[in-house]
Amino acid sequence: MVDESYTAPQPPAVVIAVHNHKGGAGKTTTVSSLAAALSRRGHEVLVIDMDPQGNLSQQIGPENIGAIDTTIREVLLDPNQALPAVLKSTVKGVDIIISRLKLEAVLDKLRQSYTPAVILRPAIDILREGYDVILLDLPPALNLLSVNGIAAADYLIIPHQSGAQFSLDGMEDLLTFVGDIKRSVNPKISVLGHVLTKHDERENAKRAMAAALRARVGEEAVFKVTIPESTHILQSQMVRQDVISYKRKATVVEAYFELADLIAERAKLFASRKACNGEE
Repeated sequence: MVDESYTAPQPPAVVIAVHNHKGGAGKTTTVSSLAAALSRRGHEVLVIDMDPQGNLSQQIGPENIGAIDTTIREVLLDPNQALPAVLKSTVKGVDIIISRLKLEAVLDKLRQSYTPAVILRPAIDILREGYDVILLDLPPALNLLSVNGIAAADYLIIPHQSGAQFSLDGMEDLLTFVGDIKRSVNPKISVLGHVLTKHDERENAKRAMAAALRARVGEEAVFKVTIPESTHILQSQMVRQDVISYKRKATVVEAYFELADLIAERAKLFASRKACNGEE
């Protein structure tokens, strides 16, 4: 007899860090858009804002975030705060751990730890059990916050602002940074792919940069889908929404859905928790 109360065992969440130490790469937009797209594909999603600027928190976090006491700062200081820090975002099916400017002050305390590079990992291990995917929005810096995010992740996505030469110029520093973390504390981390944002194939400079990026890291390492420049992104941020919820039929939204599907394939996010439990 089949036990109808049986719940299929569910794999722990895949953790994906999104990082580029150069500003303007579209890092936060990529996190919020991928979270929305993956949620609409049926996945249980958690996003963690690890940038002291808190742009992701301001965009899709709950209202009055200034009054919230438990943020990623408290989680870094005490992993047992991981579950209490989880809040509902404004994106259906997406939870969030917010960040505020006070996160910057935690860097000195991280440096005083015996294991400063892996302080986040115990908290991530606690959170893995409740989600299909966890997305980490890392700061535009090569600091201990970024180290902790990459040290706790399974994969890394690197967005590049198309046509911005500084993004290419700084890539060797970023890849060296990731390589050092891989050798010292997280041998399983791998780059899931590079993605071009604000891209327009009609512009010579952007087309040339795309070719240069593929030549430098390899054709397969760069996602075939590119994210076009779009006024809908700025407009969605102004009304504190992700762009997918704001303008479902926009070209940029279709690009993010395509990117989400490619990421799900590469990271093997084939079955959601809802599907495992027969909820879909």
